[in-house]
Amino acid sequence: MSAEWRYATVTGTSPLRIRFDGDDDPLDVTPEHLGTAPPLGSRVWVQMTTGAPIIHGVIT
Repeated sequence: MSAEWRYATVTGTSPLRIRFDGDDDPLDVTPEHLGTAPPLGSRVWVQMTTGAPIIHGVIT
C-alpha cells in the first residue's frame, strides 16, 4: 500500500477541515494531525492513506 501526499488549506477549525489544492469543497472527514491543530487558512502537507488523512505539518 502506498501513501499519497497532497497540499491543502485549513478551511475550518472546529471541527478541523481541509480542502485539497484543486478541489472545490473541503473533505467531509476530520483529518488527524501531529501536534497542535493548524490555524484557519494555514497551508498544510497531508498524507492520504486508507484511513483518515494525516496533517504532517504547516507550510511556512
